[in-house]
Amino acid sequence: MNRTKQYMSKFNKNAAPFTAAEYERAKLGITDYLAANFSAKDEQEMTQLIQALGYGEGDSLIIGREATASASFAALYNGLQTHLLDMDDVHSEVRGHPSAVILSALFALAEPTTSGCLFLESYIYGIELMAQLGKLVNPTHYEQGWHNTSTLGGMAATGSLAKLLQLSLDEQCQAMSIAATQAAGLRMSFGTPIKPMHAGFAARNAVDSILLVKAGFPAQTDFLFHPQGFLATLAPNVELASVSDREAPQTWAISEPGLWMKRYPFCSAAMGIADAAEQLYKELQDKQVQDVALIFDHGRDAALIHHRPETGEQGRFSGEYVAWLGLMGRSYEAEAFSKKSLTPDVKQGLTCVTRRYRKAATGQGTELSVTLKNGQVLTACVTHPKGSPQNPLTKEEVLVKLAKSNPTINTEDYQKIMKRFTETSMTELLAWIHKGV
Repeated sequence: MNRTKQYMSKFNKNAAPFTAAEYERAKLGITDYLAANFSAKDEQEMTQLIQALGYGEGDSLIIGREATASASFAALYNGLQTHLLDMDDVHSEVRGHPSAVILSALFALAEPTTSGCLFLESYIYGIELMAQLGKLVNPTHYEQGWHNTSTLGGMAATGSLAKLLQLSLDEQCQAMSIAATQAAGLRMSFGTPIKPMHAGFAARNAVDSILLVKAGFPAQTDFLFHPQGFLATLAPNVELASVSDREAPQTWAISEPGLWMKRYPFCSAAMGIADAAEQLYKELQDKQVQDVALIFDHGRDAALIHHRPETGEQGRFSGEYVAWLGLMGRSYEAEAFSKKSLTPDVKQGLTCVTRRYRKAATGQGTELSVTLKNGQVLTACVTHPKGSPQNPLTKEEVLVKLAKSNPTINTEDYQKIMKRFTETSMTELLAWIHKGV
């Protein structure tokens, strides 16, 4: 048995048992996923994707539309739609977006007769895989320019599907190997529709990898530790000798540290900036701002690649833009992050916002330091923004997010379905989702 199979065997056999707490967190993750997905169902990219590639033949669910599609296209479509507005969840150990990939793959291959309990366990398992991979390769892999949502998500979603379909260890490793050889996604795409397409690509790759293995397509199984495998090529700084000796996790990453669920449609790296800016806005009143400094620990702004965004879409990945909106008392709703060019007054306002870095890491959030024209300095720092695992959205707040995402849905019916989900099949949930077109 090669090192990757040994690693995966230990992971599968020695993982912690699933508990009621994990099931509830997984249900909340599905709720947040659907809210993010429905929020983007009328965006032009979704129509463009259909025009470009077509639905294909199949019975897989297309969320927000009456049509069904091939499993591959459904995974691509739902992954893109969920991540399109950047309203979907984040995991700190992944340094990316797990549910957009994993759930899009799972929904693509789930049958009405699939056990709700097995679906939840496969989702929890996939998040754990993605978090463990993230802990292996971060921060170097991400800081090199890779988008972990895509590079790690495809492998994790494939492992999740292997659990859903009850594949053997050998089949799982072959499928994950096929996903690993497709791993890609560059952070230079942040602020364009290709960034959310990474989630769709990864979910589609996971589905295709599983289908290839089920059809008898062979693959090298040592995808992690082979000298030309994933870790050696895409994460060359990992100390390989110690990796395969790690014990299987005794808590699930969906619970510890947990998922980060968003209130606003922009990068989670800017969420603390938004909360701090909203605090300072209350103090500013009619005072005139001279300049604003965003003060980071080194590397904590890596996702915020746009210092001077040209559009609202680029502004999703701009600490300067998010800070300016909050300090001016402007809305963080989706319209502020559209494809429209920023107005001249906004661009002028951004020129007063700069970045600075602490000499040593503190573990604190981004500090906003606002210097007024009268010389007064106002500061705020939010280490645990609303929505982070340490300051989470409540179940009620996530349900409100779901209700706002699609006025045609009935959240009371949804709650009844999810209450009995571990004891039933997927039939009711799939039917409920299909009603939300």
